[in-house]
Amino acid sequence: MDAPNAQDSPGHTERHDDPVSSCKIAVAKDSGWWATLLSIIAIIISLSSAYFTCRQVDVASDTAHKQLRAYLLVKNVRIGSPIVAGEPLRVDATVVNYGQTPAFNLSYCMPPVLESSLPQHAPDYFSGGDFESWTVGPGDDVTVSFPLSGVMGPGYVKNINSGDKKLFIFVLLRYTDVYETPCSTQVCAEYLPAGGRTVSTEKHNYAR
Repeated sequence: MDAPNAQDSPGHTERHDDPVSSCKIAVAKDSGWWATLLSIIAIIISLSSAYFTCRQVDVASDTAHKQLRAYLLVKNVRIGSPIVAGEPLRVDATVVNYGQTPAFNLSYCMPPVLESSLPQHAPDYFSGGDFESWTVGPGDDVTVSFPLSGVMGPGYVKNINSGDKKLFIFVLLRYTDVYETPCSTQVCAEYLPAGGRTVSTEKHNYAR
């Protein structure tokens, strides 16, 4: 007697893969992956756009600050009194506001330095004038003076007049602008005894 065919058994069910269903599942998986990727890209683009917008606002604000702030510059530096042995030395400087808004809380100091050549570094500044009530308006100029407490000794005067030593005048201005930002200007000038005038040096000059 022949054995019953397994295919004829009533409990047997043959499985056939449906290619259409498999394709739908694969497409669904791919669609979900692409949707996730596109969402991530959209988030990155949004964050980048927000960052560059903030940067543009910062740049515009910084540009407006630079255009509207006060700029105090030293127009000239001069010896306000003759260099005579036994007499005090006074230094004068004309300060001009080239900015579009006032400068506030002006303070300054102007230490002289006697050296054989231009110093490599600016000297340590000591207390000078302090005029917190002073306001230098746009286009205005003021004259600041710095009298030395001591007197010029004969040796100093001789060295200056003979050219053995050079007299350098450092001028430092401190002030605040309309944005309450601390600002400063520094100038270094050399005194020329032959003409009795000063000229600006190539170093130690800045405005910030």
